[in-house]
Parts: sequence; structure tokens; C-alpha cells
Amino acid sequence: SADRSRGRRLLFVKQAEYETMYRVEDVHWWYRALRSLIRAAWKTHAQTPSGRILDVGCGTGANLAMFNGEAVATGIDYSEAALDRCRQRGLTRLARADAGSLPFASDSFDGVLMMDVLYHRDVSNIAGALAETERVLGPGGLLLANVPAYQWLYSSHDEAIHTGHRFTRSELVFLLRSAGLEPIRATYWNTFLFPAIALLRLWRRHSSHQGSDLEGYSDSPIAPLLQAILAVERAAMRIGNLPFGLSIFAIARKPAR
Repeated sequence: SADRSRGRRLLFVKQAEYETMYRVEDVHWWYRALRSLIRAAWKTHAQTPSGRILDVGCGTGANLAMFNGEAVATGIDYSEAALDRCRQRGLTRLARADAGSLPFASDSFDGVLMMDVLYHRDVSNIAGALAETERVLGPGGLLLANVPAYQWLYSSHDEAIHTGHRFTRSELVFLLRSAGLEPIRATYWNTFLFPAIALLRLWRRHSSHQGSDLEGYSDSPIAPLLQAILAVERAAMRIGNLPFGLSIFAIARKPAR
């Protein structure tokens, strides 16, 4: 009975987490910046921009919706609560599945998105999830991945969003290569805001604050400023990789046979 009670509490937390994500994902400055990175990387590096995309761990569907009318996009998530939010967006190419066991034939997709999936504590075998990604990608297919950076930044935010691990750039590059994927680039980002947010996360370790950074979010007056800062950062990323940041964005390709 104790296990059932704990399971109900975890289910409630996850449902609340997805409800929060669904509410803010279209307007939050961080999500908007991430979608800009995805769109730019896909347009620059995809061999077939209008091809077949799989969003692994699609969450509440904002990334899928971005590709509507531009590519054939399919989303999978293990959470029915997440998939329900995708359906509320009018998305239909959906399946309930685990990142480590994708229900698709080999070479099925031209691109795979893994946006803040590999970090999750429910992904117990990161190497296995990347191996499945490599399997379903066609030759020359593209993987776009995002993960949180630096385990020492683990905070109440990570507890709330069920973080299992935060990465370094070299660690992520090693995992990609081990899965048979060729990294095109892997860069830290959210660099300009790093000092302030890192201090906030470290402070939370010793405070009574609980919950994720998204709780209680509304489109505040400083949101345009934060978006402008990240726009300048993206311009800098066109010159080269950034040396540190709160997240890591990676682009990798499956070698052509």
C-alpha cells in the first residue's frame, strides 16, 4: 500500500509537471530559444529538410508542432499525460514508447530529436537509447540533442523535473561516437545568463525552495530582454562553440553506408 501511495504521488507530480510545461512551452524564453536552435540546425544540416522526423520524448508537443507543414513529424513519449497534451494541439502522429525500444523499422527517419531526454532518470540506459536512435536513422540522418550541463549544478529544479544526470560536452560527444554517430558540433549554450542562474541553482541547494524553474511562470516584462540576450548568443554560436553554459546542444550524423 505504501508503494501504491508513492506511485500515485509520483503520477500526480508528473501530470502536474506536464501541465506546467504545456502551459508555458509556447511562450517561455528558454523553450523559444531552444526551438530557434533546432530550426537553425535542421535547416543547415538536414539532407532532406522536408523528410521524416522522430521526436523522442516529445513531451507536450511544441517541437512537433513547429514542424507542421514542413516535415513528416512523429512523436513518442512514455507518458500518456504528455501525449494527451500533444493531442490537444491537434497532433496525431504519436505513439507511447520507450526511448530504449523504439517501435520503428531500421532506417525509418531522416532526423531524430532528443530534447532533454537523455538526462532523465527514467532513461536508465543512455547508451542503449542512443543505439536505438542510430538504428532508426537512415544513412546520413541527423540527430539533434539537448541536455543539461554540469552535475555540480544539480538543484531542486532537477529534483522537480526528475533529472538523473547532467552532462559535460566531452561526455556527450563520447556517447554519440560510441553509438556510431559522427558529431558535427556540440556546444554549451545559455552562456551569457550562466553566472546568475548558476548562483540561483546553488543557493537553492541550501534553501527551502522546492520545484522547477517553470512553476508560476508568466510572460514577464524581462522575457523580451532574456530572449534578446539568447539571440545575441546564437549569433556568437555561428562563429564557434561556447566554452560553458547551462545546457549542451549537439548535432550528429549517422554515417552514409
